[in-house]
Amino acid sequence: MSATPSRGASPAVQDPVPAGAPLLAAYAELARLSAAMLDAARRGDWDEVASHEAECARRTEHLRQLASPGTESLAEAEREHCIALIQQVLADDAAIRDLAQPWMKELEQIIRPTRPRHPVYSSFR
Repeated sequence: MSATPSRGASPAVQDPVPAGAPLLAAYAELARLSAAMLDAARRGDWDEVASHEAECARRTEHLRQLASPGTESLAEAEREHCIALIQQVLADDAAIRDLAQPWMKELEQIIRPTRPRHPVYSSFR
């Protein structure tokens, strides 16, 4: 007799997916996007930042649906992991804002120059 399983043998049974897995996966995806936004901001690629920001908004809405009242609560370990992911997203967001501030000031100068007006111009108002 052979020790190998026959062709018709059923595959090994996998552990059931934890109840909080979709929510945890959604937070992990949001953290991944947040890290990608920060990377783009560090490179000065503000178009990519905006693109990731739009995707983050969609993912956040998906998270709201997953975490709506009546959904199953997370196990303690899953909740702690989600909290760590949220803290990472918040840290990335703060770093992105710090990187964006000089760019925003430069953009403001382009849109609204603060050059003093020539005295002649002022007399014709």
